[in-house]
Amino acid sequence: AGEPFKLSVELQVEAVNPHNLLDSGAAILGSFTSPFGTGTDRSQMIFLDSAAVGWSDDTQSAAFNVLDGAYHTYELSVDASRVARVTVDGAPALTRNNFTTNGTIALGDQTNDPNVDGTVRIRSVTLLCP
Repeated sequence: AGEPFKLSVELQVEAVNPHNLLDSGAAILGSFTSPFGTGTDRSQMIFLDSAAVGWSDDTQSAAFNVLDGAYHTYELSVDASRVARVTVDGAPALTRNNFTTNGTIALGDQTNDPNVDGTVRIRSVTLLCP
């Protein structure tokens, strides 16, 4: 069991190249270990591609147009049983079991690969704890 939390991020994706396995030009990480993130951090990273959001290990994705010019609210909630749920503008998008976090988050371009880039505008980041 872990400590439940909810991370709410309001952002606009201005441009993004398609992600590849464990890399994303526009990403939300609910756990981050310096300097590049561990394999676990990167596997459970949320990618924001032009037409989908998903887990960066490609276990699940959901169709969504992130390049519509609007700000959207992405929420990552993790319960005490370590079940992670992602919503986009309140609509369910992703679920994952055994989510782990070290309490450090990261947002933005999470890759060292060429041509996997993104530009985002972050309006707000809110941590909600029960």
